[in-house]
Amino acid sequence: MKRTADIEEITKQLESGVKDVFSSEKYAEYLAFVSKFYDYSINNSILIYMQMPTASLVAGFKAWQTKFKRNVKKGEKGIKILAPIPRKFEKVVKDAVTGAETVKEINYTDFRAAYVFDVSQTEGEEIPKFVSDLNGDVKCFAEIVEKLKELSPVPVSFEAFDSPAKGFYSHAEKKIVVQPDMSEQQQLKTLIHEISHAILHNDDDGAEKEADRHTKEVQAESVAYTVCAAMGIDTSEYSFGYVASWSNGKETKELIESMDVIRKTAKDMIEALKAA
Repeated sequence: MKRTADIEEITKQLESGVKDVFSSEKYAEYLAFVSKFYDYSINNSILIYMQMPTASLVAGFKAWQTKFKRNVKKGEKGIKILAPIPRKFEKVVKDAVTGAETVKEINYTDFRAAYVFDVSQTEGEEIPKFVSDLNGDVKCFAEIVEKLKELSPVPVSFEAFDSPAKGFYSHAEKKIVVQPDMSEQQQLKTLIHEISHAILHNDDDGAEKEADRHTKEVQAESVAYTVCAAMGIDTSEYSFGYVASWSNGKETKELIESMDVIRKTAKDMIEALKAA
């Protein structure tokens, strides 16, 4: 019963946290947080954020000792997350035509409550710092742009066009165009935003996915914000004032699905850029 109660408590906490992120000023802060925890499931990243928004690196009690040679400080409270447990069972399946019976192995994932601790809750050996060549270094601008072009499903060009827009993605013409007369940071922000549109809002057969314009903008803007935050690029110009109205009336499941789309797309971009 204790395990069931734990899972129910976490589920309620998760639902509350999702709505809180969208209905407050926390959305941009949450996306910056996700840029550090993009390897975690959307559920666990939300749970960690709710319990410790300042977290930067988390691990289990024993993992801190064995992997990092650090110990959790006495009296520190763990961050509760959902840990997956792979399970399987055998099921007898009867053929509808022949009547023959075969045994089929069914695999599924169960969950249990688990605890992790942030580095700020530990003490011991220094943590090796990961220094990214992408971290705000303008010398890497050309390399980043080339990598982003490789990630883009359509051709990218930097050329002036008669519009107040900083850039655009054309589904009909299968191309992305970015205004060149902007700072390098603004060019990268714009390029990531438009590539997000090209990745997220097209089916494999080239037909544009059906999604309302507001949803498309929230997703593309969110991916751009997250990827830029991971690269250490100033994101203060971004505005998410429309997020609360967009999320109003949507079910928790729908919000989580959209958040997961954003996280997965940002994760792919961040990993590709770090490997550049």
